[in-house]
Amino acid sequence: MGIKTDTNGKIIANDDDTTDAPNIFAIGDCVKGRLELTPTAIMAGKLLVHRLFDGKTRVMNYKNVATTVFTPLEYGCIGYSEEDSI
Repeated sequence: MGIKTDTNGKIIANDDDTTDAPNIFAIGDCVKGRLELTPTAIMAGKLLVHRLFDGKTRVMNYKNVATTVFTPLEYGCIGYSEEDSI
């Protein structure tokens, strides 16, 4: 049984990081629809370990993750856009 991917090769995983293959999990940049940020992947991995070995149930929340764009013009954002907050 193979692991399902989208047309770009990203792995399709559920909110709890499970794939369609038994006992195979996916976190980080390789997963379709996930933020491509190292800190979120690290946290998702820690939460997965706690679910697998400590009986916890918390999953990664990808909403309102602070991020920035590294350009000569400094920029950062978190939360809702001005349009979405109205």
